Amino acid sequence: MAEFNDEILSQAEYLNPGDYAIYWIKNDRLITMAFSSGLPGLAGLTKDEYVELTKENAAEIVLEADRHQVSEAMGEIIRRRDKTASFSVTYRVIHKKVGFVWVRAKAKIIGSKEGMPVVIVSFATMTAEAHEYTNLLNSNAMSIYVIDKDTYELLFVNQPALSHCGKQKYQNETCYHFFHDKNAPCTWC
Repeated sequence: MAEFNDEILSQAEYLNPGDYAIYWIKNDRLITMAFSSGLPGLAGLTKDEYVELTKENAAEIVLEADRHQVSEAMGEIIRRRDKTASFSVTYRVIHKKVGFVWVRAKAKIIGSKEGMPVVIVSFATMTAEAHEYTNLLNSNAMSIYVIDKDTYELLFVNQPALSHCGKQKYQNETCYHFFHDKNAPCTWC
């Protein structure tokens, strides 16, 4: 595997038209080497806010409940060390205004530094089609929510359900606590 250098960095930046970051995977951390000007905006952040949040480990922007998925993907990249393979993972990142947003990250090894992989990661957020589905779920009178069946964590709550509860943020909330102020799953669930 080629040792990562400034020439590879400039080529990667030039060839990538979307939102991306280049990370060095070191000691279970994602060390940011470069990122596109639009990347902070995916989290509703300014460039300075993004740099401050991710300076020690870019995984800090990932919602805590989803960090295991990112960690597993990093582990797979380290184990396989396959420059021809790409690795994809979908997870939530912290968003300054709306709590969190879903992103899909696709990573590919582009070199190494001190024997550890350097990856380029392209990011995509919800498509216009997904926004249409969200609008559809929000435009009816029914309360609709989606949970993680293993943890009971709320993954989506539509606007009528939020209005019914008088709450706007459901990040890191379980359904039984958010809707019923309980500390354990409901007996009927």
